[in-house]
Amino acid sequence: MNVGSRTEAIQHLQRVNYYRLSGYWYSFRQLGNGARQDTFFVGTSLEDVMKLYDFDARLRTTTFDALAPVELGVRAALGHALGEVDECAHLKPELLNVRASRGNDYNFWLRKYERELVRSHEDFVSHHENRYGGTLPIWVAVEILDWGIAEVSVWVLAAIGARSCRRRFWTQRSPV
Repeated sequence: MNVGSRTEAIQHLQRVNYYRLSGYWYSFRQLGNGARQDTFFVGTSLEDVMKLYDFDARLRTTTFDALAPVELGVRAALGHALGEVDECAHLKPELLNVRASRGNDYNFWLRKYERELVRSHEDFVSHHENRYGGTLPIWVAVEILDWGIAEVSVWVLAAIGARSCRRRFWTQRSPV
């Protein structure tokens, strides 16, 4: 690989990290015997690798910026819809859909929720612990869910909440 200026190459590696960058130059490595080799295709340059890295970083930022309002909307809709059923509907499987009473979906969700609750350092979690014994109502609980748990919540928790969120955020053909 042509690394160009030694000084610039060092700056790139200090900014990004060798291991992370190696993932971006992986596809520039030659194939041989069914595996990637330690040699690069002719014409490969660190500048091209950095362009790929920078493009990926911009794409990631743009994607997350676009998804943030959707994530917040799903949280709000889920908290509101389930809050109409019961303030702690997420902790009462008897109020939830049939998936909560069969199989492991609800138990899987509950373990992840409890893990996020323990790991959380949010002030509102401490406030609820000190003032209300730590049980978060659903409209507060949705704020500690990561995107994966929030997505699973839409189809594991109350049917009314799932229908409400699906109508708002997903098309008819969505698997959710």
